[in-house]
Amino acid sequence: SAGLPLVPRCLGSWTSRTGDLELASESQRLGEELGIEGELLLLLEDARHVADGEVLGQVGPSPGGMTSSQARAAVRWLARFHKTFSGSPSQDLDVWPQGGYWSYAKRVVVSQGAGQKLPVDTTLRRIGEEWEGLVERLGDSAPELRDVRVFGLPFDEALGESAGSLSRILARGCLEEHRRCLLHGDYKAANIFVGEDGDSATAVDFQWSGWGLPGVDLAYFLCTSLNESALGEVDELASVYFEEFGGESGSFSFELDVSIADYVRYLVADMWSNLDSEKIDENRLCSNVGMHKRSLKHLTKVVMLGARSLENLYGNAGEASTRRTLARLFTCVVKLAQMAGDIVAASWAGRGTIGVTNKGYEGDFDPQTEADVAAERLIVGVLSQLFPEIMLIGEEGESSDRDEENVENALRELDGALKDIAPWEIQLPPKVDLKRDVTVWIDPLDGTKEFLRGDQQGVTTLIGVAIAGTPVFGAVCSPFSERGRTVWE
Repeated sequence: SAGLPLVPRCLGSWTSRTGDLELASESQRLGEELGIEGELLLLLEDARHVADGEVLGQVGPSPGGMTSSQARAAVRWLARFHKTFSGSPSQDLDVWPQGGYWSYAKRVVVSQGAGQKLPVDTTLRRIGEEWEGLVERLGDSAPELRDVRVFGLPFDEALGESAGSLSRILARGCLEEHRRCLLHGDYKAANIFVGEDGDSATAVDFQWSGWGLPGVDLAYFLCTSLNESALGEVDELASVYFEEFGGESGSFSFELDVSIADYVRYLVADMWSNLDSEKIDENRLCSNVGMHKRSLKHLTKVVMLGARSLENLYGNAGEASTRRTLARLFTCVVKLAQMAGDIVAASWAGRGTIGVTNKGYEGDFDPQTEADVAAERLIVGVLSQLFPEIMLIGEEGESSDRDEENVENALRELDGALKDIAPWEIQLPPKVDLKRDVTVWIDPLDGTKEFLRGDQQGVTTLIGVAIAGTPVFGAVCSPFSERGRTVWE
């Protein structure tokens, strides 16, 4: 049990659709008794008696969650498991690319089927309305939830504007070049066994195992599995994990905050839909349900943990306003690069006019098309309305005449768009003044000569942001790539 998973032997399997297979008779008898039709029944050995001869007790059936001593044993085992399978092992493991079941990408795949993806905002947009509904349903039984804020920002708003960044950081943490490890993916009390001595543990049920940051498993465990007393020792349990796993404390704290905030994002947007005091009471003895759905005190504590993690991420409240403006600017830049790219693509497809003019001097041919001008007018028109204090420099210099209709349409679309970049992701130099220090550089059609020659792959829309003369953010749209790809950094 020193960092290795517990895998009980399968004694037999049966499904009504495979009666011709040679299967264990006990499995078949049970399947017939249960009336299984087209479902797979597995008969496993009793996991409590297979861990090196050690008799284990499953913690899940306890209605109150894990005790402090049980939780410490579970956390130590988790750290050893992560350490055993940390880094980028050379073996090709057949696991999920991203461990756990609550990531945005995983929910899309599970709910919509492989190859069918929903826009990110169809899930994230629910955060505000679901939070408002939860607070209303719980009412006076949980008055603390009405006033949860993150540096003065309503909790659901802070969670919503952070959701894209949380998802992106955790997805990036699954890649080989990052500090990833193999996650259990469903590390909760119902899947954990603790030895009679209370000091050893192991786990089962690895159906959601995959790559990710270590904090993902730990955050899930802390939010789902502790009794009321242990819930007050979350920081101590995190320290127990860190002492066992090792590493750099700053990175660990950041990853745990991201993981907790992201799991709470999932709870608010999905898991707590229609939850009320009556349902919480009904769930009280359901061992396979997270404690946050079985106890109002646990739910409230988990919300407070999420708010604290967000505050840790936001860091300095004094810079919050500037960070929020820049986060909004960066999000708009990404969207506008795509919109401008659509104008360029439409022009080539014949839905606009190319209209070439020469803006060069003394015999130099520096072509400018109507697509250049229209795309820049859109970008400048939108940004000048949304961020009048910020300097805009356009490649074409033809943006005094605005296309009012396209600008208004873009403003409406941007108003309904969710933020892709959280304020806390932005690293600022000291004492940034938006009017003095921030400049947006715009090249609406980079590669005009290639565009006119029909060399579409060299055509891009570029928008960059500099702070105090240093480039800090940029978006590039390739309108003629297979998917009209837009990338930013």
